[in-house]
Amino acid sequence: MPPTLLHCLLFFSSSYLAILSVPGANFVVVSRASLQGRMAGMAATLGVASGAALAATATVCALCIIGRTRIGDDLPIARVLFGVLYGALLLRSGIGCLMVAWDGLPRVRGPGSLQADHGVAFRLGFVTAASNPMSIVFFISACGLLLTNVGVRGAVTSPVLVFVVASLWFWSICLLLSGRGTRRVYDRIRYPADIAIGLVLLGTGTWAVITAMRAYAA
Repeated sequence: MPPTLLHCLLFFSSSYLAILSVPGANFVVVSRASLQGRMAGMAATLGVASGAALAATATVCALCIIGRTRIGDDLPIARVLFGVLYGALLLRSGIGCLMVAWDGLPRVRGPGSLQADHGVAFRLGFVTAASNPMSIVFFISACGLLLTNVGVRGAVTSPVLVFVVASLWFWSICLLLSGRGTRRVYDRIRYPADIAIGLVLLGTGTWAVITAMRAYAA
């Protein structure tokens, strides 16, 4: 049975949320800004969400342009390639998440060089998210899968989902890290959460690669 648009969009959103859960550059920017105060953290959150949405939009536009000339000529091959790339990225992210949990959680300390300037926090979040290599590879593979499985409608919806998911996730991180009590709770749950997220990413990545290879064999 072919995948439905809703099913693909839900899978895209949950996969992107799992990618965001892996500690990386976006997380560092939001967490350090949140330590300066809730408003600075919210500014960084808006910057990260906007930058990620811009990167997703640019990726979708590029894929749609390429799709008119290349992808449509060999759709099954393109679907397999995007599927394998998508699965490989999830596997890599899962391994990275487990390694973070194994090595011990890096703690974000002190104000550092980032001051409680909302404009600086927003710009830093925007630039970091818009140029994040891991996110860009995810957008290429995941948006490519949407394009080849459910068409342009699914692909053009993805930037909106990226903005919403990133905003909600980093808003919750901001709330956790901008208060002392909630920060202690976050420190306690982060280790088991990283292990669980890493295992989910490994399982999802393996499933994506197997599904792509089965489609190629069929």
